[in-house]
This record gives sequence, structure tokens and C-alpha cells, in this order.
Amino acid sequence: PASRELKGIVDGLKLHPAPTIFDVDQRDDAQVLIPLLYRLTGVPDLPILLVGGAPLGTLDAVRALDQDGTLRTLVERAGAEVDGASRKKKGRRA
Repeated sequence: PASRELKGIVDGLKLHPAPTIFDVDQRDDAQVLIPLLYRLTGVPDLPILLVGGAPLGTLDAVRALDQDGTLRTLVERAGAEVDGASRKKKGRRA
């Protein structure tokens, strides 16, 4: 459920280029990757959202960033276009 919620938050931004999503817990090497991600990011639980190479914290932290508009700003600073995916689709239809 947490991963679905985080994916929904990211999907709601309609990013261009599209984000890269790894379902770490579904991978064969999850037993190695999960502890490594925790050690590298300091985030105690999956899912982990990295923006511009930096972890944004727990799901609660990401929710708060989304609600106050900070997530949008961070993503734009990292080089993605918010609402860009919907504009790109409209441009293809023309």
C-alpha cells in the first residue's frame, strides 16, 4: 500500500521525463539491495523516493512535501518538468 501511494503521488505530478521506478522488494536481489539502500539513504523503510539523487525521507515526509508544494519545487529543480507528460501527450495528438 505504501508503494502504491508513493507511486500515485509521483504519477500525479505527470513528470517529463517519466521517473524511473524500481520495485526493489520484488527483485531477486532484494535481500542485498534493501539493507544497502537503508545504509546509503538513512531512510528506515521502503518505499524510498530519490529526487536529484537525494532521499526525501519517509512516506509521511513525502506526503507533507507534496501537500505544501515543496515536492513539486524539488522535482523541478532536479530537472523534471511537472505536468510535462500531459502537455507532451496533447502535443502528439495535434
